[in-house]
Amino acid sequence: MTTNQLQPSVIFTMGPSTEKEDILTAILSENVSYVRFNMSHASQDEHRARLALVRAISKKLNKDIKVFADLCGPKIRVTKIHGEKMRMSSGNTVRIVFDTEHVSEYSFTISYSDLYLYVKTGTVVALDDGKILLSVLLIENKNIICNVVRGGELINEKGVNIVDTDIPINPFTEKDKSDAMFAIHENFDAIALSFVKKKDDVVYLQNFIKEHTDRTIPIIAKIETRQALVEIGSILEVVSMIMVARGDLGIEIPIEKIPITQKELVYVSNSRGIPAIVATEILKSMTKNPFPPRAEITDCIDALVDGASFIMLSDETTTGEYPVEAVKVMTSVIKEFIDNQKKYIPFEKK
Repeated sequence: MTTNQLQPSVIFTMGPSTEKEDILTAILSENVSYVRFNMSHASQDEHRARLALVRAISKKLNKDIKVFADLCGPKIRVTKIHGEKMRMSSGNTVRIVFDTEHVSEYSFTISYSDLYLYVKTGTVVALDDGKILLSVLLIENKNIICNVVRGGELINEKGVNIVDTDIPINPFTEKDKSDAMFAIHENFDAIALSFVKKKDDVVYLQNFIKEHTDRTIPIIAKIETRQALVEIGSILEVVSMIMVARGDLGIEIPIEKIPITQKELVYVSNSRGIPAIVATEILKSMTKNPFPPRAEITDCIDALVDGASFIMLSDETTTGEYPVEAVKVMTSVIKEFIDNQKKYIPFEKK
């Protein structure tokens, strides 16, 4: 099936906000085709319970709703802060330390203990998808002392990106192997591979799947690294879908380049007959508000005009306060696009 034959639809991410039966029933009644299970959060037992609920409600609604497991990949994360939140103010000095006993009001630990080997004075460390920016001042006994360039509130498990620095981490971690086995045993319909850099990363996962099942499981390549942008042609040779993951990608490249990069990725994917998912901060405001601003609606329509087959909601449905409303808004936007598609196709110049 080519992307031209696909009707656009919603992908939403399961989480605490959507695990109640009445809420999940309302969401699955909308134009939803896939449910994403983010393996970065929650235990496999929690995912298993949510999966059973999705399948039970889908059966009750007589809908063929598919599920996919989104592997963590080699994402560096904040592992321990002092208290529930760490407030960073611009101009302050903070430390990235590797001994939890040394965590204080002005220091925190991360999941990659060798980071000090790959940073230097001036290296930019982005936290929580770039909401907080640090600049490395010096390395001291494996600890990284940083100046806060852009402040904010930090909590555990938020992502850590090292700007313009290639960190040599295995793209398929031990946790990924465990979660891939979980997806295989629980008969997930697809697996998303994070931080893909090249074709071989996908092939490695394909071979892993072949070693453990005779079933063909489609792979979704998450495009969120600079190298993947260079290697996109060969990556498309071995995947079933791509995801334009704008969060980490917006740290890897200048944020002003995200719109044109999204268009280029969706275009080249469509030209190969590969469906594209557009993700991250789709209706971000609806994590706290029941109705989105006009700019977010325009962004959604723009992604559909580009040729995206799926629009994916993340925080909006995992921890957001209005998960049902977010999916309903997205369904309405897609319906508007489908019903009036010709109006959104630019006129050819004569």
